[in-house]
Amino acid sequence: MKVVQFILLRLAFVLLCAWIFVVTWIHQAPVPWLLEQAQRGWLASWVPPAQKNLVNQLSPQAFNGTLGAGEASQLSLAGLQLDSVQWQLSWWRLALFWPRLSVHLGDTPLPWVLEATAAPWGSQVTLQAGSLEVLRGEALPLALQGRLEGQLRFIPTLGGGVFACQKLEGQWQGRVRVASPLQVDLGEVRLEPGCPQSQQLTWTLAAVKQDAHELHLQGQAEAGRWSFTATAQSAQEAQLGSLLQLLQWRPTRTINQGELAPGQEYEARGSGRF
Repeated sequence: MKVVQFILLRLAFVLLCAWIFVVTWIHQAPVPWLLEQAQRGWLASWVPPAQKNLVNQLSPQAFNGTLGAGEASQLSLAGLQLDSVQWQLSWWRLALFWPRLSVHLGDTPLPWVLEATAAPWGSQVTLQAGSLEVLRGEALPLALQGRLEGQLRFIPTLGGGVFACQKLEGQWQGRVRVASPLQVDLGEVRLEPGCPQSQQLTWTLAAVKQDAHELHLQGQAEAGRWSFTATAQSAQEAQLGSLLQLLQWRPTRTINQGELAPGQEYEARGSGRF
């Protein structure tokens, strides 16, 4: 009996050491090397087809560090330019099959903070808003200034190698300015996304400045396509009207009554692929 217990203890010790070695190897794996393997190496077959294009957009030379901790600079992704990205992955939580990843997008003191956890009983991702100066690139037609506050909580599901949305809740709000192509104070802005269906993303955006303008936008993305409809009311002397005309929003009617009179109402529609 003692011999069996001794053998079992030795076996448990060997398995524990092997597991610690595997977790440490994963935790300390260089991110540039992992990315190269995901793009054209032995990891490429493990990348879901829906994420292959996204992975191939990343440049291994932009990354420095390991999977456990590192940073990236001048990172281009999906039309956005990120000057600074830093991440940390907890070793002990990875060893307990409960990994937690923390990512800071942009420099302090107002970075965007993403927290992702995964576990057999469920996963979730939270994104805390920060400075809008962090967000720039070809995907954004406007250069924005200001800060958003609030947090989004995303609960994903995985089926058939494709991530889907089980729940998306929360909102961002704050005072926002447009810096380019025209300088416009948008006033109080509120953005609230959702996922009414597993493969569909929706969002509503409102921008209100008292006695100047009101803007409301609704959008959705599904199956690689996006679309939006929007309406706005702008007082005659408000800055927003000039910006909407530059963006080719269509004037629909003149406002003769109310807080924004005299003014103009606008509408816009758009769609595309990504």
